[in-house]
Amino acid sequence: MWNGLMDKEAMPDPDEYAQISTLGQEAGPVVTGEAASIFEWNNYASKVSTVNDKIKMVTPPLSNSSDAKGLWMKPGMFFAIAETSKVKQEAAEFINWFINSEEANDIMMAERGTPVSSAIRQHLIDSGSMGAQQVAMFEGIAGAAELCGETPAPDPAGISEVNEAFKKAANSVYYGQASVEDAAAAFREEANAILERNN
Repeated sequence: MWNGLMDKEAMPDPDEYAQISTLGQEAGPVVTGEAASIFEWNNYASKVSTVNDKIKMVTPPLSNSSDAKGLWMKPGMFFAIAETSKVKQEAAEFINWFINSEEANDIMMAERGTPVSSAIRQHLIDSGSMGAQQVAMFEGIAGAAELCGETPAPDPAGISEVNEAFKKAANSVYYGQASVEDAAAAFREEANAILERNN
């Protein structure tokens, strides 16, 4: 699919992607109006609003199935407390403060992504401190939630290696070094070996 889009010049090829990545987000093709869309975190429009305040967050189009739940609500960051921690209670209290207190969120101003708490999102909107793009980002969560299913299990150990293997396999197709079928087979074999080694 990606290869076909590249062949039709509907999306950048790997070399063009490499050039684009050196520009920084505020000079990216979507921001400058040279591209139509980008898959990004929901705070993208807010981050680049000083350069282009016309960018809007949209959810992917629905499938033909009315009960499609192909997305999941992935937070910008996860919190964890080590099993070996000697201060588990204090760590849990800090995480609770970070997520659920107006004080912490008045400091962060959604810089780390959309607050998970609807009460905190409403508090920030009501504070009058949010820009229009940030308010739209918060409101977009409600629409996206309707498309979300269950949260999947955490990524397994070795996932960064698997992602690199996928990128390598994709590039081998993009550059004509392998067929889609051969690249897929090689990726599956490498991914299985990585996961077996790490888990």
